[in-house]
Amino acid sequence: MDKHELESWQKIKDHFETLPESKRDNMFYKRAVAICAGKDDPLEPLKYGSSVSNSMSIRKAGEVFSGYNKPKRTPSHPKKSHAVLAKQGSTEKLIRFGQQGVKGAGKNPTSSKDKARKKSYYARHNAQDSKPSKLSARYWSHKVKW
Repeated sequence: MDKHELESWQKIKDHFETLPESKRDNMFYKRAVAICAGKDDPLEPLKYGSSVSNSMSIRKAGEVFSGYNKPKRTPSHPKKSHAVLAKQGSTEKLIRFGQQGVKGAGKNPTSSKDKARKKSYYARHNAQDSKPSKLSARYWSHKVKW
């Protein structure tokens, strides 16, 4: 678990501790207390230990994916912000894309700065070119971040 996630759990724990004790009797608070104390997440066995979860998840290169062509954020990766296990036909490939800490301008940029960023992104990545393969970082970056 990375530093940002731990900070989030600490905020959740702190918030619940401002509430009356009767409002703290829930799994969300119990998870926050356990994680902040350095113990294992009580829900981890449910996420990854059951046969239903394992049959739906795919492991590749130390990552767990919920399925093919389903991108996920990778906040603990040193350089890339997202990863996807792409599959096209019988070919599958692990693709990492996106600069860590940088947001795309989105599908509908509102500010002139974001519009300029999106225009520059398309110019750099030759986005008007023929449709890229699902096995390329360009395809996933365009789809997820821009």
